[in-house]
Amino acid sequence: MLSAPLINNNGAAGLGSNAPFCSIVVDPAHSCIDLVTYYIAGASNGVGTVATFQVQGSDGNWRSLVSPSPITLANSTNYNGVINGPILGIRINITGVVGAGASYAELIATTRNL
Repeated sequence: MLSAPLINNNGAAGLGSNAPFCSIVVDPAHSCIDLVTYYIAGASNGVGTVATFQVQGSDGNWRSLVSPSPITLANSTNYNGVINGPILGIRINITGVVGAGASYAELIATTRNL
């Protein structure tokens, strides 16, 4: 049975530091993430900032995904896509911040109850 979507947009604040943002994590005893959509908006002066997607393993450690590959942001450019599960947790990790980084980002996940 699918549940209501989980949404994290970092409180609508920009992503301007080298840190993880927009984490969505579920309790593996009760559910898993089936599908995640992402949207990232490059800031007007954030060219070169890198956004990497990370998933949480069953051991609690975060690991970078190869697909989708890390995104090097361009100024005022939007990026979106889909990540398929099942996964336990997802987040966007920002590295190499240039200027304001990303002006906005969000993850929306659907979960499946076990």
